[in-house]
Amino acid sequence: MVRFVSLALLLSTASITDAKSVVAFAGSGYDGWDQWDWKAITHLAFWHLPKDDVRAKAKDSGVKLFQVDKAHLDPKDWTDSGKVKDAAKKIKQQLDDANIDGTFLDYEGNGMSKDQKKAYTAYVAAIKKAIAPKEIFVCVGGRPTYEWRDNDYKGLAAAGDFLFIMGYDMHFYDDYTCVQKGTCSPAEAPLADLKSGVQDYLKEVPADKLVLGLPWYGQRYTQVLGFPINQGQVDIRDIWPILYGDKTSKKKSHTFYDNDKDYAWKLMCNGQCLDKKKRQRDLV
Repeated sequence: MVRFVSLALLLSTASITDAKSVVAFAGSGYDGWDQWDWKAITHLAFWHLPKDDVRAKAKDSGVKLFQVDKAHLDPKDWTDSGKVKDAAKKIKQQLDDANIDGTFLDYEGNGMSKDQKKAYTAYVAAIKKAIAPKEIFVCVGGRPTYEWRDNDYKGLAAAGDFLFIMGYDMHFYDDYTCVQKGTCSPAEAPLADLKSGVQDYLKEVPADKLVLGLPWYGQRYTQVLGFPINQGQVDIRDIWPILYGDKTSKKKSHTFYDNDKDYAWKLMCNGQCLDKKKRQRDLV
């Protein structure tokens, strides 16, 4: 089966209208930026600097701009005070040169030692101090135990402005720690697993220090002899016409399930969901 989850752009733990922070992530293309809900977004995060028209729209809308840090300091160097100082200085220069409002760390490695985890928190605090009054947030997995990371989330939240929970890449083909919770699913952002992850974060971090990120994409599978074979990511732009397009776009025979046993949205196509993709019976 192919599981497809797209609950919102990237939302905070509060409702989108009442949220303290609503973070939108953009790639290098910035497709459709003129159709984004600029009244709701508070932070626009990116890897590549946006073009002038996007920056102008963000400024007019009071949206803060955040770029991933360019220091890319390795965990083995977090315990080196000299390297941390130099990295923080480099990040401050990056933000000043680009004239943007802040940065974020997206370290997704595993197997850190206790000392490295402690040093990670200190590194975030050092960056925060160096770039003040500009801001910094830290990206974390969909649950505290994601890929057995178990970082110092309380300390990281206190050192930075907030934690951004990456509520995606949670299908069991990517991370098997869901077995411990009994929440495994082929969905990109299975609700049972995601709810459990947020609840676990709330045991350590205040709600106003958490922002929940949700995907605009899902996972595509081809069913072979009743077994789902993962075929990688599928974007909402490919699925939207099938569900909501005109008769030509909706030409494929399909069944749409909501809130199935895996607590995910599921689109089953009686054939190919996407042109030029695998045959068999597709699931999204």
